[in-house]
Amino acid sequence: MDSQQAATLLPRAFRVTLAVSRQNAEPLGDRSLKEIVDAAIAAAEGRAIRRALVLARGNKSHAARMLRTNYTTLHGKMKRFGISAHEFRPA
Repeated sequence: MDSQQAATLLPRAFRVTLAVSRQNAEPLGDRSLKEIVDAAIAAAEGRAIRRALVLARGNKSHAARMLRTNYTTLHGKMKRFGISAHEFRPA
């Protein structure tokens, strides 16, 4: 059974999701699974940090508490991702 035949056995909602996922899929290139996972984790961490800083209005201590991490860890990750708390402080 090929993938086309297997897809027809799925409920319609799954087929639509599968089709959309295939359209939006990024090429893997020469990256290993570990490299792909590491990149996805880094992207998710960056988004979470930015979101916490928005909610905390740039207050790193508050953002660290929201993320359930310590200030030093948050500060290190912000430096790694090139995120500045000043961007999130009200003018």
